[in-house]
Amino acid sequence: MNEIYNQRNNEAILPINIKGNKFNINQNIKINTLCNGDYDEIGNLFILDIKEKKLKIRIQGKILKYIPMIYLRLPNDKKVCFGARAIMESMAYMIEKRIEPCGMPVCDYPYLSAQAVADFVYPGFSADDLRLIALCDMCLQLSNPGKIFYHTLKEYKEMKKMPTPKEIYDDFYNRKPIGTFNAESFVMGIITHGIMTCERLKLYLNDDKYFVGFKNLVNKPIGSALNHRLNDRYFMLELAQGGEFFHNNKLRKIMLELGSPLIIDSLWNVSLLPSYLFDNYHFVYFYAIEQIYNTIAHGYNYCELLEFCDISRQNRPSSCLHYTDDRCFEEPWDRATGPQLCPYAVLWKHWKLAGRNVIIK
Repeated sequence: MNEIYNQRNNEAILPINIKGNKFNINQNIKINTLCNGDYDEIGNLFILDIKEKKLKIRIQGKILKYIPMIYLRLPNDKKVCFGARAIMESMAYMIEKRIEPCGMPVCDYPYLSAQAVADFVYPGFSADDLRLIALCDMCLQLSNPGKIFYHTLKEYKEMKKMPTPKEIYDDFYNRKPIGTFNAESFVMGIITHGIMTCERLKLYLNDDKYFVGFKNLVNKPIGSALNHRLNDRYFMLELAQGGEFFHNNKLRKIMLELGSPLIIDSLWNVSLLPSYLFDNYHFVYFYAIEQIYNTIAHGYNYCELLEFCDISRQNRPSSCLHYTDDRCFEEPWDRATGPQLCPYAVLWKHWKLAGRNVIIK
């Protein structure tokens, strides 16, 4: 935003290109992208070898000099970076098979990749899907899940230990996290990260008078998640063992607490599951943040929330003023100058960008 505020003649010349490594923005984007891993979909995953490669990075004021990444070597000289996305999708698919056994078939990568890596590194480990779910879950709590997943498997193999699912949780909760800069415990790492995330997210809309609902949305889910992580550490195992979703008490409890973010299918049908703790309608602001990021960083001159706004007006006529028009397709920022503010316009105006002459180059 400061780059726009510093532009003359009340202009906003977009997109904004952050040169160099100012505020570590570009490097942090690079690190997040690397740790997420590759997004390819591969029908048949046949691993020939697994290699760890240290990629150099430059973070101002930090001792971090490189990021260790895990690469799967496949036939035809193909390499795939195994990271958070593959682990997350693998874990979700294993749970889905338990609570909805009639699901559709999937590609080996990413949905079966955690099992494939486990079979390659420590044969027999994935025989118990709950054990693999536990390892995926714990690795996703740390900053470089692919590395932690790979190294933990190697550690268990060297110890000749085939842990139970609960032992995996206990092992992680009782040790210092790998790959952090300080010596805090795993539990303190979860608490610190939860509090920091909560405070940072609330800075997006920092007016306590107008954005109480958004702040409540941020506080309640993170508080509920911390409560599960700290006082109910095996909750993911209970969910996976709870039976089909219509009769899964653990799943029902979590869904009632957290609801869901916006669910958008391939036909752009929009829906969400309500929460009894907060009004999850305010999740839309996170989508609006993404749209404005696309405008500022990539020069997009349209807003992809068009369908959501149309649905919202139908479902919440008393409180929703998301009337769509041609500006949504051509210059959504112009909506911030009128009386009816959509989520995009609310943020654009709140961030003191309303009225600027936007120039897309």
